[in-house]
Amino acid sequence: MAFVVASCSNDSERQIHGGDIVKAAVVYSSEDELEYQLPLITNKKIDNIDEIKINDIETDGSDDYKLVLVEVTEGAEYNDWFYYYAHISLSVQQNNPESLKIKSFDFEIDGDVFNYTVSKMEFSNFKEAFGKTTKNGVDILYENGKTFLYQFLPNETVQTVDFEVVNDCTFKEFGFTDFVEVEDLSIKINGIEQDTSKKIKAKAGDTMAVEYVLKYKGDASEKDMITTTEYIKYVDENGKESVFCDDAGLVVVNYNNDNFIKTYIDTLN
Repeated sequence: MAFVVASCSNDSERQIHGGDIVKAAVVYSSEDELEYQLPLITNKKIDNIDEIKINDIETDGSDDYKLVLVEVTEGAEYNDWFYYYAHISLSVQQNNPESLKIKSFDFEIDGDVFNYTVSKMEFSNFKEAFGKTTKNGVDILYENGKTFLYQFLPNETVQTVDFEVVNDCTFKEFGFTDFVEVEDLSIKINGIEQDTSKKIKAKAGDTMAVEYVLKYKGDASEKDMITTTEYIKYVDENGKESVFCDDAGLVVVNYNNDNFIKTYIDTLN
């Protein structure tokens, strides 16, 4: 289990856990700041977090990103452990290909510095994820301008996202960047079921309903805090390879209460 402590020889010294359940793989299609939560699980109450900074990072690009500690919110006490959430915001430039792999943070907590190692936090901009020649597509939009934030990953529950087709296009692929995979995919154009084993053509003004079930992939599970981006690959009316990828909209955030934290704490005792 990944953990985060300055050397700990007895119960009186602070322990910080939680980084090993943080999993993020996000594609930024804009320079908007997006917020992430880092669970801080400790054997002693926290009075103040003075600073957070990245300790270990791999970058490929201009290193032009912005990380800010927004706030720290308190959860509760459970089985003699206290848990908090450090809310951080991150933005990534869009001019040139850029990717970031954050391996650990340093938290200054009540005057002492603790290293916080995460399981996986990888971020890229659109050009890095899909290639410099791929168009950042706007030929489809959420129906009625809606965006979607899935608060948990339900088993065997069909999820539906509705789109309005703005310009003629041909759909090729629907998927997620990491941690989850799609099963039982169904795509309907104007209510008519399509053959998802083939490319699907749509005309301007059509409506498209995408239905699917999400499953965990790899070592991801219900105990993890997952953030991942959904995307649709297609060819526009001029034959241009394009991707619809809304970093602020179609995202899976795999928690809706504190039960996963309590389950995690039970493994520490």
